[in-house]
Amino acid sequence: MSFLAQLRRKPSDSPTTGLQLCYSLSLEQQQISLALYLVTLINGEWTGGQQAYRIQRQHLQQPPPFMTSNDVAILDLLLRHSEHWLHNYCSIFAQFESPTQSAALLSQILDSDKCFTQKRAKVWQKLVKGNLQEAQPQWRVHADGSQQLSWQTSEALHLWMLADEPWFYRAQQGQLSPARVNLTADALETFKTQQKLPFDAINSFINEHKTQWTRLGLPLPEPPSVKHLTVEIEPVLLCRLMVNAQGQQHDELCLQFRYSTEHVCFLRTPEQEAERQTIWNGREVLLMALDRKQEVLWMQRLSGFIKKLQTTANECIWQSSDKAAWKRLLLTDRRKLETLGSCFAFDAGFKHHYVAPEDWQVQLQQAGENQWQLALSFIADGQKVDVFDLLKQLRTFNQNLSNSSVELQWGSQILVLSGNQIGSLSDELGDLLEQQGNDALLPLNQLYRLNGLKRHLPENTFWQGGQALQQQAINLQSSPIMLDRNSCDVQAQLRPYQWLGICWLQHLTNIGCHGLLADDMGLGKTLQTLGHLSLEKKAGRLQNAVALIVAPTSLLSNWLNELQRFCPQLSVHVLHGQDRHQWWQKKANVDVVITSYPLVARDIDYWREVPISWLILDEAQVIKNPRTQISKAVKDLQAKHRLCLSGTPVENHLSELWSLLDFLAPGILGSQKQFKHYFQKPIEQEGQQQRLQQLLDRIAPYMLRRTKQQVAQDLPAKTIVQQTIALEQEQMDFYQNLKREGWQQLTEQLAEAKHSGQKQILLLTALTRLRQACCDPKLLGAQGVPSSKTEYCLQMLRELVAENRAVLVFSQFTSVLDILAQHLQELTLPYLLLTGKSKNRGALVDRFQQGEVPIFLISLKAGGVGLNLTRADTVIHFDPWWNAAAEDQATDRAHRIGQTQPVFVYKLIAQDTIEEKIARLQQAKAHISQQVNHNAQNSGEAFALKLEDLLSLWQEEQTP
Repeated sequence: MSFLAQLRRKPSDSPTTGLQLCYSLSLEQQQISLALYLVTLINGEWTGGQQAYRIQRQHLQQPPPFMTSNDVAILDLLLRHSEHWLHNYCSIFAQFESPTQSAALLSQILDSDKCFTQKRAKVWQKLVKGNLQEAQPQWRVHADGSQQLSWQTSEALHLWMLADEPWFYRAQQGQLSPARVNLTADALETFKTQQKLPFDAINSFINEHKTQWTRLGLPLPEPPSVKHLTVEIEPVLLCRLMVNAQGQQHDELCLQFRYSTEHVCFLRTPEQEAERQTIWNGREVLLMALDRKQEVLWMQRLSGFIKKLQTTANECIWQSSDKAAWKRLLLTDRRKLETLGSCFAFDAGFKHHYVAPEDWQVQLQQAGENQWQLALSFIADGQKVDVFDLLKQLRTFNQNLSNSSVELQWGSQILVLSGNQIGSLSDELGDLLEQQGNDALLPLNQLYRLNGLKRHLPENTFWQGGQALQQQAINLQSSPIMLDRNSCDVQAQLRPYQWLGICWLQHLTNIGCHGLLADDMGLGKTLQTLGHLSLEKKAGRLQNAVALIVAPTSLLSNWLNELQRFCPQLSVHVLHGQDRHQWWQKKANVDVVITSYPLVARDIDYWREVPISWLILDEAQVIKNPRTQISKAVKDLQAKHRLCLSGTPVENHLSELWSLLDFLAPGILGSQKQFKHYFQKPIEQEGQQQRLQQLLDRIAPYMLRRTKQQVAQDLPAKTIVQQTIALEQEQMDFYQNLKREGWQQLTEQLAEAKHSGQKQILLLTALTRLRQACCDPKLLGAQGVPSSKTEYCLQMLRELVAENRAVLVFSQFTSVLDILAQHLQELTLPYLLLTGKSKNRGALVDRFQQGEVPIFLISLKAGGVGLNLTRADTVIHFDPWWNAAAEDQATDRAHRIGQTQPVFVYKLIAQDTIEEKIARLQQAKAHISQQVNHNAQNSGEAFALKLEDLLSLWQEEQTP
């Protein structure tokens, strides 16, 4: 129904729905106010929307539909009392000549069933008339101890004076009730004019008015009991959000003072002039003197800290929109101010509520046999913050942690973190953040990480729980104790670094950890191991369990010879050959057993029944592939202590290092999948140097690595010469034809290949053919095509032998060695040949070392490890291999402890061929291997040989 239609409808004396004249009473003041509105009622309820109504005389003669006869009577009474209502729709309730008239008007309004009061915005309550209440005068005590005459009823009701009569409001029931008072007119007038009495004026008031008030029947105030208190003062800096008259918001700082005793506490602002504070506690008045001098001193002291903020007209209030000023105050100056004795308070809505971490705490709790639950938290402005949750949020929002500071909205606060610290923690704990669930579980094998965590936390961090675990981590990080050299029975002159290595191995034994001795090739890892085992026997730790040494087959005799030479006090047995099972039947009591990798895999069932004190893997890179049968077999062996020996724990990619560490302590670097995701991919493919350094820090306690440059200062110089050889035209033509034919065939094969593994094999095969063409076309059946590299190498050998040099010649291709051997026979130059098929390895080495033969032809695979060929002063690499580590191993057969002459290394490279590309690839791929193996400068370049690398090499080689 439209508004005009409602105006035209017929009047009703009991309207409940539609447009009606309604009465609004304001009950928030000491006196009742009345307002007139036109309101659309629904079932008698005010549902919202009103229009002010001013009385019109014609409406009293001809009432409109929205007025009842009762409305007409009420409006007529209002107009007869005051024409104010012709121009206004609201006023203080009409003051009639007698209380009876006022009460009658209010009663009539309440009886209209259209009287309301507004409880809050858009919420209206209907008012009705309640029953008559009895009221008596009484003195009410205010919070400051002053007293004021008031009314007392049977209920705790709010009271208004309507003319000379009190009315009471029951808010819950929506009732206004008249009150009956038994006072004379003089008493009522005295009641109305009585002012509030300060507590210290009450006694004099009683003395002055006692007779009069007794005659009027009015009660006298109760004399208060006063207690003087000594108070302590504390400045409070209140940070709050303010809104000016234009609706603009700004943050401001307000200085207040908190006065406190054991009984009471209150706040005051300095601009208040009072010299004292009074508080009524229900029994007595507490009187406290204010310390204005101390307030002034505090204001002067604080001014130096708050000078970056803008002072307002009030000298105790400061404002600023400068983010840096608030940051300095709340992050830097706040601690100083709190130390001086002030405190901070924050109102809701304050925008610059900067907080910083404090009171760091680490909690360790055992969550199983081999893992601990790690909790890390700090306090920010009184609130506990879980650091793992925080780091997960930062990662979710991809927050940049490289900045000097990181700001994070934390509820109503802005958490400001040190970018360096939180970034370091994110790196240190990053893999734990990826675990499922809310708990961060730290495997026992990763206890070393507590040391890394401690480096990134404040010194005053509180550590709770896991004290033994913490001490074990500290022991692992500590330096080994240098033992008395006379305690070792090794019959050899140990160098200082070698004795340190023995002490390091003893240190790992004492703290119950396993290790990787990764000294550079030729620095005596075997001798250090034997010295360690000698000390183990003297300590009685080999008495009931053998030390098992697993080595490549070619090195078994070398280990036996070294043991018999340097440690004759250690009984030893070599478990090799078809009759080895006789030892299993007797199980002779020996200190050391030596066997080979293949035989461990075959004899695994036997070894499960033998107690092993030390399981030592020589040339431990043999188990770099964890999926091989040999790797699985040695990891399955149960031994009290484990030790890996390897000069090159990383040859091709980082997963090789993971395999070695996983043998030493399963889970020490997480699962292989976790390792690839968190370390291998970021380092090899993304070049993250920080992640590489983190890996080096983690393996440092378990790995000892010394290079020749570090410890063997007396080792002769090593000169490397990359000799480029131009191919004769006939060989170059052969090479180019092979490229053209190979490219067309390879393109077709790659298109048909189903997966990257097949493509990699195809590329390797094609590239290998090109490499063979560079070495000698005879390798590919081209008997009539001469080899420039073979001729060059033979000429070098003739000259070197003439100079009485001892030469090692390495090649990956045994066929190359066969060709060289045939030519050397024709030239009557004596030589020795060592390949994987050689049976008399030890005898060949002895003949060369004794100087019987000047030339030793060695396949890279057969001679890359385990040989001591210090008589040689010249090394020739006939062809380059994919990674430089394998070549370095071969070179160091000669350049090692015991060498007395400078060593010259020649790498023969065919010019303008695939070999030059391989040489460049070697350099690019060597950096991370040096990082892990040699602790060189940081580098994040990938070094694993991937499909992309092979394809790039081939594409560079194809004919334009």
